[in-house]
Formats: sequence, structure tokens, C-alpha cells
Amino acid sequence: MAVEVLDDRDLRLIAALQCDGRLTAERASEVLDISTRMVRRRWAELLGTGTIRVTTIPDRPAGTGAMLLRIKVLRGKVDSIAAALAVRDDVPFIDLTAAGDEISAVMLTRDGAHNGLLHNQLPATSAVTSVEAKTVLHVFSEAPPGVSAFSRTVNALI
Repeated sequence: MAVEVLDDRDLRLIAALQCDGRLTAERASEVLDISTRMVRRRWAELLGTGTIRVTTIPDRPAGTGAMLLRIKVLRGKVDSIAAALAVRDDVPFIDLTAAGDEISAVMLTRDGAHNGLLHNQLPATSAVTSVEAKTVLHVFSEAPPGVSAFSRTVNALI
């Protein structure tokens, strides 16, 4: 899988979509001081290559908890394991470490439900060398991702 390096403009465009998934190219152009044509071209490229996806995240039902996962994998297998986690509805966040052999993820849990991912699937995967799971006791704030990429003024405009 080819790794695309995102420049500052692309990161700002992505952060703008994270703030408002319905943001128009015209509004993004105005707020970010990038031509409308460039905004449309970059969004088309980023979406077309699968670098970004625009999705909705529904409110979590009552009784939903979260666990922080630290998954160590064999070198060269991190991309395939991360891709498999990324398609799961119960894993809203995945991060790869610079070492290249570790994945950090957030897994949503349901009260009283046995978790097949944690107890069966990950341990049975030959590329996974260890799994650590920590229960999140309380979420104090759920700030939208990417907000820190802008000044408060820009956030207010979007």
C-alpha cells in the first residue's frame, strides 16, 4: 500500500471536513483562503484514492463503553491488521505508532456482551503478538477531531 504524505493544505482541508462534513467547496475556499477549484480538486483526489472517507458517526446508545487497545503485530503486517480494524463499526479510532509494529485503537463495547474481537479474533491472528486492553472509565469531553488545526476565528466561521 502506497503511503501518501499530506501537505499542510490537505491537512487543513481534512480538518475543515471534520468540523463540518457538509462544508461546501465555496465556503472552504473562503475560510481557508484556497481557490474553490483547488478545494474541489484536492477533495476529489483525497476521496478518490481512499485517503479520506466522509462518514457519519451516530450517537452511542446507552450502555456503550470503550476500551483502549494496544496491539503489537509482526513487522510488515501492521497495515493489513489496521485495515481490518478500520472496517469495523465498533472501532472508531486507529493510530499507528512510528515503530511500525504497534496499533493503538479505541473499541466500543456493550454492557454484558462478550467481545469476540478482543477475546477470539485478535489472539487467533498469527500476525498479532500481543494485545493489551484498558477500560475507559469516564469520557470527560468528546471534542471533534481536527479542531486544533485552526484558530478559534476559523472554527467559528466553519
